[in-house]
Amino acid sequence: MSSINPTFCSSTINYTAQVEYTVSSITVTPTAAGVGATIKVKGNNVISNTPSQSIILSYGTNTISTVVTAQDGTTTKTYTVVVTRPNAPLYNLRDIGPAGGLIFHIVNNGNGSYTYYEAAPKSTEWSIIRWQSPFVLIGASSDVAPRLTAIGTGWTNTIAIKNWLNSKGQYGRAAQLAFNLTHGGYSDWYLPSRDELYEMCWVLHSRRAFNNGSSWVTENNPSYGDNRVGDFSSTHYWSSSEGGIGGNDAGRHNFVDGYYGLWYKDREMSVRAIRRFTQ
Repeated sequence: MSSINPTFCSSTINYTAQVEYTVSSITVTPTAAGVGATIKVKGNNVISNTPSQSIILSYGTNTISTVVTAQDGTTTKTYTVVVTRPNAPLYNLRDIGPAGGLIFHIVNNGNGSYTYYEAAPKSTEWSIIRWQSPFVLIGASSDVAPRLTAIGTGWTNTIAIKNWLNSKGQYGRAAQLAFNLTHGGYSDWYLPSRDELYEMCWVLHSRRAFNNGSSWVTENNPSYGDNRVGDFSSTHYWSSSEGGIGGNDAGRHNFVDGYYGLWYKDREMSVRAIRRFTQ
């Protein structure tokens, strides 16, 4: 369980806490400040500094009351902790999503909802696609689209690239194709950011490259081994994250060895769109 909020103070009686959806029970270990005081947690007697009986947690909010009775047997004080256990996610990693693709990343929003990232199926994939040609720097600095790299920024990058390309009369480029995709009844697809593309390769294709301190090495995801799903090609895929070095390059991911790097925007590579949704 996460720490209670706010930090415990004997004069404060109401607290909150959050657990993962997988946590089905907890215990409470109260400590009496006064000699001779007695304690009850959810109506059951508990010795000071001793865990309570296991408390079953339902999905949603769970109110746990701890009543402290002073040595005089009359004076009482009640402390309340509201513990939130979020609902279990509707989808797990590698499940088929609502648009027919595969779920590759899940974010617990902490309010009972989850944000899911879904990779489009193989049938939607494009090959021999350029990012931009001729290439010109779009993002003025590294903290603006389309130079954003984090999970959750691919959509913003895609919009910036698409608008720029349209204004310059360039068509059929990676971001435009992803943005214009309609599949499985959904039209909210986009070109993944650097980290979204990395996660897609790591979770679905079970491959990544990393620096072990002395050299770059590749490995399979230990959760999946060589069980690869998504039918990705043994090639490079474009991300929506622009490089920024003179506007020449953008991020691409090698699905052979899992290595991510930058390459010239006018090179021809594959494109796999993604979408995200919250439920």
